[in-house]
Amino acid sequence: MATPALQAKEKGNAAYKAKRFDEAIQYYDSAIALDPTDITFYNNKGAVHFEKGEYDEVISVCSKAAEVGREHDAEYKHIGKSFARVAKAYFKKGDLDNAMKFYDKAITEHRSPDILNERAQIQKRKKYRLRLCVDTTA
Repeated sequence: MATPALQAKEKGNAAYKAKRFDEAIQYYDSAIALDPTDITFYNNKGAVHFEKGEYDEVISVCSKAAEVGREHDAEYKHIGKSFARVAKAYFKKGDLDNAMKFYDKAITEHRSPDILNERAQIQKRKKYRLRLCVDTTA
């Protein structure tokens, strides 16, 4: 039988899938209150904030997730997921430098093809922006 924290997480997952985002956040908050050591609860809450376009909240929650994950020996892939979500939030905010920084942190934790691909896309955008800024008339 699942723990109360896992039950709250499952209810949060169901609310998330149904796009009832505020309800999902409440369930994930309940799960965190019941077990503040599980990185997944924070990562899921960060995903909801991402869907809502609340990128500063994503950065805050997923940074906390990485911190909790490290303190409690979470799997590296979960910590990498936290950092990748922070990177995506920075990207959405137009902050490519911080996006790269957090993709690099994500890759250090877990070298997944998805994260590598997302980082490569940011690198291409940075190079493109740099080309736009170069004065070719000098």
